[in-house]
Amino acid sequence: MHLILFEQLFPPTGPSLTLATTLYKSLAPLVRAHPGFISEQDYSAAANPNPNPDAAPFTALTLGLFESADALVAWRRNGRHKSVQQRARARVFEGYRIRVGEVGAEEEADGGVKEGEHMTTSRPGAWVVVCRRRSSGVVPAAKSAPHAQLADIVLQQSAGKEASASASVAQPVDVSIYRSEHGTSEIEMVYISSWNTQADARAFAASVDRREGDDDDMWVVRVERDYTMGERGEAPVE
Repeated sequence: MHLILFEQLFPPTGPSLTLATTLYKSLAPLVRAHPGFISEQDYSAAANPNPNPDAAPFTALTLGLFESADALVAWRRNGRHKSVQQRARARVFEGYRIRVGEVGAEEEADGGVKEGEHMTTSRPGAWVVVCRRRSSGVVPAAKSAPHAQLADIVLQQSAGKEASASASVAQPVDVSIYRSEHGTSEIEMVYISSWNTQADARAFAASVDRREGDDDDMWVVRVERDYTMGERGEAPVE
């Protein structure tokens, strides 16, 4: 399964949001009918206790899931999709970041990098943990130390609360938190943390408490491509 994280920054004023909504609605029926498409959901930024002060203040997230890399590439090459992308780059976004990767991928035995669609990003944070929790707003807790302190940093709904992790515990490269409200009570939260090694990413994922019988999602993703509106070194060329 392949996952795409599309973080967006809109100008503070202007018709960008209206145009973005129009463009999104025009694509929605096409992507839903696309072979290999699983799901797509939009979220708004929540308070982000980001350990990286240089991280861009993205305001929205689209989280997409596809059955395979081939399905995702085919959608990327769709003519209507490409046309909408070009319009959005020119008229909608002030900035964006796109990360694409394989869920549950294994590191190469020799530490090497796969080629083509199975490459690994050269940017920091090549391993991402995505936790999606549907609840009344309860933040996931950590099961045990030492990652309990780290979880307080990564999975904290309030940016005002800080926790100090020991120097021996790996720190995430960056953190983002997004939310989407459904009706009057249900809140869906998405917590994204980037890590430099697979071991650190999996250790953190294992530290997050999973509620018995819940329908939460937890994905450890090897990032294949990581690029922004201005830094497109890993963007596909098609």
